[in-house]
Amino acid sequence: MLDEFPWITVISDEVYDYLTFDSHKHVHFATIKNNWQRTVSIFSGGKLFSCTGWKVGWAIAPQELINLGGIINNTVTYSQNTPAQVAFAHGLNDASSPDYNEHTGDSYTEDTRKYFQSTRDYMVNELAKVDLPWTLIPSEGGYFILADISKCKSVIPSKYLTTHDYEASDDAHPVNKYELYLPGEPQGRIPLDQAFCRWMAVEK
Repeated sequence: MLDEFPWITVISDEVYDYLTFDSHKHVHFATIKNNWQRTVSIFSGGKLFSCTGWKVGWAIAPQELINLGGIINNTVTYSQNTPAQVAFAHGLNDASSPDYNEHTGDSYTEDTRKYFQSTRDYMVNELAKVDLPWTLIPSEGGYFILADISKCKSVIPSKYLTTHDYEASDDAHPVNKYELYLPGEPQGRIPLDQAFCRWMAVEK
């Protein structure tokens, strides 16, 4: 790959590397062929330890790339404290150690992965019961569940699809509207995802 695209540098967001479901294994982009030479892999202690607001993470890359990252980090990081960084570093040493869960013998990362998978399964099952013509797409990892809403257009009231004036009634508190239209589409056509979200927020 590097020989074919020598001018490309990859910043690979791998903050969910431990959080894969259904026996899927995460593959680091940098380990594919000779991509190590061009890849900055970014990880998150905040994701791993379920405290995303703490914003503690790390990057792994060849020295010439990671040095540049260090220069940038020194000029833009302003809110993280040293004790949190030290705490995460100690936590990483134990995150993969066995017997975190005294009942199963699982490590912290494995126990967390199973918990998130069970939560995903629960949410997918419950969302499937909702009376909407959507198709749920179970994630293979991470925090999110996607849904194909292309068949929902027929159940969305037309006002959400044709105008940005979507308040529930004339007496509703005025809402600041971001009038987003699709490029190349005539004024008055609201993107389906935006119409769907407004309808859900206002009426559901």
